[in-house]
Amino acid sequence: KANPSCLCTVGRFGARCYLKYDDCDPNPCLNNGTCLSTYDRSGEVSYICNCSVQFYGNECQNEKASVNVTLNMTFELVALATVVQLYDIAIPSLMLLIQHQRVTYGFPSTITYNHPYAYAPYLGVLKVYEDLVRPVYFIMYLLHQSEINITTSPERCPHASSLLHTAIDQSVPDVFKYHHICQNDGKRFCFHDENYLCICQPNHYRTECFGHNIQLDHCDNCLSGGKCVQGDRNHHHDFICLCSSCQQGLRCEFSLQPFSFTLDLLLSGSKEVKVVYVSIALLIFTIGLFNNFCSFVTFKRPSPRNLACTSLAHWQRHTLLGAYLLSYAPQAFGFILYVLPSTVYKKEFVKTSIGKSYFKLA
Repeated sequence: KANPSCLCTVGRFGARCYLKYDDCDPNPCLNNGTCLSTYDRSGEVSYICNCSVQFYGNECQNEKASVNVTLNMTFELVALATVVQLYDIAIPSLMLLIQHQRVTYGFPSTITYNHPYAYAPYLGVLKVYEDLVRPVYFIMYLLHQSEINITTSPERCPHASSLLHTAIDQSVPDVFKYHHICQNDGKRFCFHDENYLCICQPNHYRTECFGHNIQLDHCDNCLSGGKCVQGDRNHHHDFICLCSSCQQGLRCEFSLQPFSFTLDLLLSGSKEVKVVYVSIALLIFTIGLFNNFCSFVTFKRPSPRNLACTSLAHWQRHTLLGAYLLSYAPQAFGFILYVLPSTVYKKEFVKTSIGKSYFKLA
């Protein structure tokens, strides 16, 4: 008789799985990391460490760079929503590479983020939406450190078009005039346009411009012309809808304007219509079923079947006539409720002689 082949579970081995070996005992993961055993026949990757929030690495041996920024606004700001963007700078292209993005209603007082690398993102930017047209840019910090823990008053970065003097030669592209913005304003720290985010050097002799994508926080999940602002770009459901006047809802699906329709209103209305139509149809069916039951009970009796003609009392004649007319009620109600409102059936009905006579009288 052949010996059986045993397929062992994780942590056991041997011909009969009697031997036990657990790579997670003792726990190889540092800094309170959780060890998870895996099946790897080579034995090279026999466990995975699930690290806590502040650490990363194969064995959670590295501490994440932390960003803790407390915002101290020195002027009044009415913010509908704020997008926090943390960037690194690509060398030598000087393009801004997004490392973290989040969106919040209003204006946040503190910003906390743990970056899974040795150094924190180099540049912190705020995009504040005061309206649905154009956001206002602020720079929180410009630091190359492993840990950022500061209290700061963000520097406002206006659009470059509002800072250029009209006296400068208009034949020269605006981007070549950006050095003049810093040279003519010793207090200017930053400005931006549709392609660049520019920062003046400390001596204000020239500016350093970084390419950035203004579409990073754009999305199209809102209705009724609402402004969609994206948060985490890896989660499509992380967004905020900024609704125009007389619109509200998570996706701006509700309208407060008189005599207006929204998708939700149309859907709810169709449900009510369906309920009414089904209820009326069930009522007609119930009346017809009761009428047929009464007829069946009547003719089930021997006396109506034995007499071809019989004299009826006055009230019996009226009752029989009413029952006879009531038997046509389901067909009449069905015609009024379902045939006449339908354009397809109505066209076919008009072609008949009865339909022509009916619409002439109507």
